[in-house]
Amino acid sequence: QGIRKARVSNAGYADLDLQPTERFGVAVALRYEDYDDFGETTDGKVSARFEATSVFAMRATASTGFHAPTPGLTYSTRTSSGPLPGTQINSQTGLVSVNNPVAVFFGSKPLQPETSKNLSFGAVYNPTEAFTLSLDGYQIEVDDRITASQTFTLTNDQRIALAATGVVDALNINRLNFFTNAYDTRTRGIDLV
Repeated sequence: QGIRKARVSNAGYADLDLQPTERFGVAVALRYEDYDDFGETTDGKVSARFEATSVFAMRATASTGFHAPTPGLTYSTRTSSGPLPGTQINSQTGLVSVNNPVAVFFGSKPLQPETSKNLSFGAVYNPTEAFTLSLDGYQIEVDDRITASQTFTLTNDQRIALAATGVVDALNINRLNFFTNAYDTRTRGIDLV
């Protein structure tokens, strides 16, 4: 029987689009969210567009983002059994919850939210109805990305030591991994359409 976990999240979103002049427009959006397990966050987006001429415009956007780990990422456990390669010895391998005592033994920590910062700047050239050219540069930074950890192999001594501390499944686990906040990424690029 699986473990049932729940999360309560309350959120509010506001979006304002302004056109101060015929050639200049700006949009601002804010999102506030309060998680019962991760606290609160406020993220936003600002974008602007300026028509320099009737056929040429520039645009830019800056925003932040937030992704709280789902209860599934935090509490999921998936194991499989089968013989170790080249042997008749049965082995249990699995992805275990970050809260599992065996995962904690190998250094798992509670998952943290992923956060992001996004920037883009571009231009559009539209000299005729039949032809449009756009060029956009962008950068996306994501911190604390969540992925599966390396696979850890338990030695017999480790299994015995963990079982002695009351970890019920320790004697049956041979190899495991768990979700972790593993790395930060930065993606940069140019889109030409």
